Parts: sequence; structure tokens; C-alpha cells
Amino acid sequence: MDPNELSSTLSDTTSHLDTSQEVVEAVQQLGEDTQNFFTDAWNYFQQALPTIIKVVLVALIGLLLAKVFLRLCRKGLQRSKMDKSAHHFFYSVLRGVVYIVLVLVILQTMGVEMSSIVALFSVCGVALSLAVQDSLSNV
Repeated sequence: MDPNELSSTLSDTTSHLDTSQEVVEAVQQLGEDTQNFFTDAWNYFQQALPTIIKVVLVALIGLLLAKVFLRLCRKGLQRSKMDKSAHHFFYSVLRGVVYIVLVLVILQTMGVEMSSIVALFSVCGVALSLAVQDSLSNV
């Protein structure tokens, strides 16, 4: 082997070694980044776990209470001498209100600020009541 070939082969080998070293460093960095990501995710989950448990409990208890309350209201409406269509309308509105309140309670448990949301629902309630005012006067 002549010296030029040997020099060229040595240069190619050194170039491949540099590239291999860069790949090894990139894989090591990726491993560190992945480990940091999962460590941060685990820490966040541990911090959020009490809130998650509270939200699930509030949702389950709220759904149970809503179901019982709506069942009682349905029985009360069936005993009344109200027209069937009005009975269905009032029950639907009541069910919607109960579930909206439940969602608001769950959001508050999660830490969402409620003042602007409650103000929005208040304005919508006033607009809705003015819109159906004539319909309800006939009942």
C-alpha cells in the first residue's frame, strides 16, 4: 500500500469516527432529553393528582345528586296538573340548568376563575327569559 492510499484510508476512517461520535452524542442527548421529559411529566402528574381525584369525586357525586334531584322533579311534575308539553319543556330546561351548574362546579374544582363565566351565563339567562316571556305567560 502506498503512502497516499494509506493517508486517504486513514482520513476516511477518521471522518467516519467523527460522524460516529456525533451520532453517539446525539443519541445520548436524546436519551437525556427523553428522561427529563418523563421526569417532568411524572412530577406534574404527582402535583396534579390531588386535583384530578377531587374533580373525579365531584363529578361522580354531582352526577349522582343530579340524577336523584331530576328524578324527584320528574315525579313532582308528573303529579302536577300541567300539560304534557309544558311538563317536558320544564324538565328539559331544569335538566340543562342542573348539568350546567355541575359543569361550573367541576370547572371551579379545577381552579378555573368563575366570575366571567357566571356573568356570561347571567346575561344569557336574561336574554333567554326575555325571549320566551310570551310563551311562558300562556302556561
